Amino acid sequence: WNALRAVASDAASRYATAEPIAFDAYVQAVTLACIFRTLFDAPVKPDALKLHDLVRVGRGITTLWNHSKTSLEPHPDELLEVNHHLRRWLRPDGDGTPGLSRDDEHWTLRADENPLEFLVPAFETLWRVVAISYAHALPRADWSQPFLALASTTNIRLASFKTTTQTPSAPNLSVESYINEVLRVYPPTRRIARLDPNSGLDIIKASVELAQRDTAIWGRTANTFDPARPIVSGKLLAFGAKPLKCPGASWAPQAAGVIVAALLATQHVDVQRGAKVGGRDGWDGWLVRRSREKAALGQ
Repeated sequence: WNALRAVASDAASRYATAEPIAFDAYVQAVTLACIFRTLFDAPVKPDALKLHDLVRVGRGITTLWNHSKTSLEPHPDELLEVNHHLRRWLRPDGDGTPGLSRDDEHWTLRADENPLEFLVPAFETLWRVVAISYAHALPRADWSQPFLALASTTNIRLASFKTTTQTPSAPNLSVESYINEVLRVYPPTRRIARLDPNSGLDIIKASVELAQRDTAIWGRTANTFDPARPIVSGKLLAFGAKPLKCPGASWAPQAAGVIVAALLATQHVDVQRGAKVGGRDGWDGWLVRRSREKAALGQ
């Protein structure tokens, strides 16, 4: 977690430019840098992860994902460009072929493997949770407190995510409770379909979004974002449920918390808010820029 914090802090500062950048593109770039330099342990130097390339990859993945949900075929160049950058950032294997297998030091991608298969599951969920969490916390000093505390923690451990801050408006608020509430109100996967194990033929569909806003479970304020809300045991379904629960459930919430902490702790960054908090899209009017103070210092 300490390594992730260092990478996220560097990326948050590095990608805040003097010229305004779209909020979602900024968060996507920071998230991609974190995935490559920590989860994939790719030996790519920070300077090699150029902002415009990261933005194009982030946008490309979103476009490809949206096309996958319709009958529309993506333009071949979109997939080629995304994979070109992904293979370039991952370490070549021993014979010089871009290749993702584990050696003693790094992950590498084999020539016959599609890098998107490894990246999309982590990126698609993580960047949206980070963006929504960051957007909600920005105007609220009380909601930012646990993240700023995490950002300044000397050695981040699992217990650090449960540490609570106490304010009259948000008692018993922790990074864990905050991220869990984002996952409850804004589940990255709104609906889940599974094969019926009894018939082996029928498809059972469940609405995660409706279940996590059920007033019978979450009370009258089920549709309200309340980051200090206690989670009802066994009722948070953002990552599915056993036996097919997403393996990212043990990593993604904490990773999101660390990245949000780094973003909130980054100085000399101005965020212009849009009309509403988005999701995969819907971030119209949201912009990020390096503050004039930082630009004047030549940083």
